[in-house]
Amino acid sequence: MLFVPTRDRPLALAYALRSHRVAMERSAARAPITVVDDSSDELATRRACEGAAAVHVGRAERARLVALLGESAEEREVLGWALLPPEERATTWVGATRNVIALLSAGRPFVSIDDDSPSLFFRRRAPGASKPVGDPQPIEIAPAGAVVRTEADAWSVHAPLLGAPAHRFVPGAPGDVTIGLTFTGVVGDLGIGSLGALAFVDGASRVALEAGGFDEVVRGGAMARLACNTQVSTHPFGMMGCFGADARRMLPPMVPAGRNEDGLFVTTTRFLHPRVALAHVPVAVAHRLGQGRPRPLASFFDLARAPRLADLLELALADASSSASREDPASSLRSLGRALQARPAPVWEAWNAQRAARAGWLRRSWRGARPSAVRELALALADELDRPAPVADTASGLCVGEAVRRFGALLELWPDVWRRAERVQGAFSPLPRPRPLEPRGRRSTYHTAPVVPEEGAR
Repeated sequence: MLFVPTRDRPLALAYALRSHRVAMERSAARAPITVVDDSSDELATRRACEGAAAVHVGRAERARLVALLGESAEEREVLGWALLPPEERATTWVGATRNVIALLSAGRPFVSIDDDSPSLFFRRRAPGASKPVGDPQPIEIAPAGAVVRTEADAWSVHAPLLGAPAHRFVPGAPGDVTIGLTFTGVVGDLGIGSLGALAFVDGASRVALEAGGFDEVVRGGAMARLACNTQVSTHPFGMMGCFGADARRMLPPMVPAGRNEDGLFVTTTRFLHPRVALAHVPVAVAHRLGQGRPRPLASFFDLARAPRLADLLELALADASSSASREDPASSLRSLGRALQARPAPVWEAWNAQRAARAGWLRRSWRGARPSAVRELALALADELDRPAPVADTASGLCVGEAVRRFGALLELWPDVWRRAERVQGAFSPLPRPRPLEPRGRRSTYHTAPVVPEEGAR
């Protein structure tokens, strides 16, 4: 199943859906496309879905899912917070949309790709060697000229890996480790992400940054983040612009609101399933190509000062996990949920201790490096992290204490909701089966990306 979460991008969505449909037809993939909508104008999104033979899941269908899976008013209140973003919002609620995707897929593998990412995939010119399980640096950062176009579709990129033994792709991996999450890299707009995070990379990624790539990132130039070959790792890092998940085992919910909800999701997944690994596929997906958006360095210092809701929840989960039951994933999740509800908010002292630890790592790691733009950013960021964060009642526009309590209630309820979602597969049908797409020949309708085409690299 291929899912596309969307909000108020009907033109980009229509273009992306058509490209996904054509790419799957060319590769003989047979994955239905479902759009989970969070738009203020659902009519425009529905029209885009009809043009690409995709199923549309809007607010009404999401409300039906809440009613179907919640067995009491209290449960429906928790699920409403998890699956239905409010009309008035102070922050992004993409986590709620991804929770809907997970429940619609319970018991089956799925792939999710952003609405502004058409079926344009790229690989490195010169692939490298696979890395063993446990490698902490699964990706590399390179100029866009280091990648070339490759024929692929989102479903076929991820599906062969989901649920597969890790040793099939990385020799020497433990025999009982399977792949539960898969990620592609991204090419096109690396400059909009948190540049501060780049100061924490090591190994090959640091070499690439120090060679001059960082300056291009700051300018908003087209850069690529991707694995040089299939990388199977237990390091909780993932990019969710185009990812796959093996939902044949229970996945945890995401915190509905805020930023970095995907990082919290990967960390929680690894806690629930210690023998599940992450795979980074050696391709990158195009994301908003041609829309470089530089950002002043000062804005990243502002981000460093303000704690994100997901970061605070991750600290609380780490503390709660020490006493959580580990009998099975369901009991683990319930224990974590009860522990979160027992405390009103994460401890701010722990947040500042983590900031101080990150500042110390930055200084030790970069002080002896040769002068470069990223070195200057890293050391300046260390100074910012040394300053205690302001104690606030809100993060990501939400009351921290209330968000912690609600997320705890969601974790405790989730195993029951997941089982119900598995049982009602087929009973919940948002729309009739989409009609087949009219054939348009072998060539796709999407444009050529502004990187070296694969034909020219031969």
